[in-house]
Amino acid sequence: MDTKILNEIPSEDYKDKAKKSGTTARGIEEAVIVAWSEYVLNMKDGRLATIDDSSVWIDLSKLLLFVLGASEIPPAGLQNRPEICFDQDCDDRLPHSSTCGPTLYLPVSLTDITTVQHKIDCAICCGQGFGTT
Repeated sequence: MDTKILNEIPSEDYKDKAKKSGTTARGIEEAVIVAWSEYVLNMKDGRLATIDDSSVWIDLSKLLLFVLGASEIPPAGLQNRPEICFDQDCDDRLPHSSTCGPTLYLPVSLTDITTVQHKIDCAICCGQGFGTT
């Protein structure tokens, strides 16, 4: 499965919503985007994740389900382009998504790949539901 759609989430839409260039908040948001992009690239072949002492296979289809509400891209494509929003005040919160948008909400504490990997893995495995995951 191609990671292209998820790599494109931080699009021009992100630049319009991001904090002013040169600010501390903008630098943090950009670090989150870099860590997110690295996470997506690492998902291409899937991997075994450890969540609460259990091993769980996580792959791109589970990541798509978490972000988009579907485990694969529809043949006609997406009606709405996925976007990223930042949770500024929630350092310990897990990432979450609104599949109606689709919008991925990332805490600004996710600036390194180890933290991103752990928190998104937990969110994918523990946050399955309908509408908002």
